[in-house]
Amino acid sequence: MSTNKRIVVSSDHADIELRKTIAAHVAAQGWDVIDIGPMTSESTHYPIHGEAAAQKVASGECQLGIIVCGTGQGIMMAANKV
Repeated sequence: MSTNKRIVVSSDHADIELRKTIAAHVAAQGWDVIDIGPMTSESTHYPIHGEAAAQKVASGECQLGIIVCGTGQGIMMAANKV
C-alpha cells in the first residue's frame, strides 16, 4: 500500500470552482489530489460523481474523499450507498 496521502474530490456542475479551491488547499497540505470532475459547467447528474468518488475510497485508491454539490445532500446520499 502506498504511503502517499491521496484524496479524491468531486462535485456536480454547480460547484466546480469550490471543488477546485478545495483541491488546491488540500494539495498545499501535502495530499495527492485526484480530481474526477466534472470539468465543465454543463449540467450533470450528481449521483454519478458521488458514486465515482466513493468507489475510489472504497477500493483503497484514495484514503479520503471530498464531494460537493448545490446542497451537499444528494451527492452525499449517492456516495453513502457505496
